Amino acid sequence: MHNCLICFLIISTFAFVQLSANKNALKTNDNRRPIYVVASMVNTIKELDHYVNEGANAIEADVYFEESGDAKNMFENWPCACNRKCGLKTPIDKYLKYVNDVTKPGREEFKEKLILLVLDLRTRNIKTSKYKAGIKFAQQVIQYLFDDGRTTSRIYLQLSLNSAKDADFVIGFEDELAKSEKVEEIKHKIGWDVGLNDKLEDIDEMWTKIKSVKKIWIGDGTINCLSSMYKYTRLNKVLNRRKTCRDVMNEYCPKKVFIWMIDSKNIMFDALK
Repeated sequence: MHNCLICFLIISTFAFVQLSANKNALKTNDNRRPIYVVASMVNTIKELDHYVNEGANAIEADVYFEESGDAKNMFENWPCACNRKCGLKTPIDKYLKYVNDVTKPGREEFKEKLILLVLDLRTRNIKTSKYKAGIKFAQQVIQYLFDDGRTTSRIYLQLSLNSAKDADFVIGFEDELAKSEKVEEIKHKIGWDVGLNDKLEDIDEMWTKIKSVKKIWIGDGTINCLSSMYKYTRLNKVLNRRKTCRDVMNEYCPKKVFIWMIDSKNIMFDALK
């Protein structure tokens, strides 16, 4: 197991209420935002069980795409982050089905704490059409994580892109999702972000091009090995964007900001200030 207990992302008090596990939260006068404690690079079921038992309420896993555009495994190759085990893998259908099953209330193995799955989409290896890759990946998510829209699972899904150049992948995913008979039941559970540090103008342009995605997060940060030296210049700019952006004027305002990849408690508290 990793030496660090939990944290990859502090999806902090900048949170996005729409992804709260409690749907009624939007109907109350409680303006608090949820904090997600995200265990990172959790690419095996054994690790998932371990970190949820340790207190994580969200899990981040890495979706490895083949050159063909097929997503076959949760997998992060070497080199990877500090204090992590590189090279562990699980078939993606098995992993998604497990998350679906253990987040259904009433089941013996129900994990009440687990409410968010973050998938880091490792699309950089794709040599063929990213649009088609997005279609195929949507089919996997719809079938294995959401039971074709019939699931009783409480899980919410955050899809993290490597780059604002991945618009075609998102469009393929969204087009396939739109074909589902239960599209609304699934769509309200899915958010998107560009996790790496692209220019904000490029990210805005991508979402404007795609049009159909409105649950948008923005990430900022660096690998945990270097987080102690990371400056918050871009993070502050992103936070200001979230505070000043108005949905009535711009449908693609970021709803939530997160910083990655933090293991140290001191750095974590500093980032939250």
